[in-house]
Amino acid sequence: MLDAEKDFDKDKYPGDTDYAQMFTDVGIWGVPGPVIRQEVWDGVQATLSMEKWLRKNNSYQCLYAVIEQSEEEFWKMFNPTLYTSVRKK
Repeated sequence: MLDAEKDFDKDKYPGDTDYAQMFTDVGIWGVPGPVIRQEVWDGVQATLSMEKWLRKNNSYQCLYAVIEQSEEEFWKMFNPTLYTSVRKK
């Protein structure tokens, strides 16, 4: 399971505190270049590729976005501990 804040207390950056790490939310907006050029573009594959990169780099995808990853991949990106605890209650 990935930990989005792995070792955050060892390598602090501007905005980090003793208990949390600063994250940057990057949005990608607009029509992809291949679509504008009327070329073939697979949005699902592009999203899957991005999600794979995020998991590999201890990052996560904001949940207001389209998600294509499997449930297993999702739980590698997000720590299920709190969610599971709340569901049990």
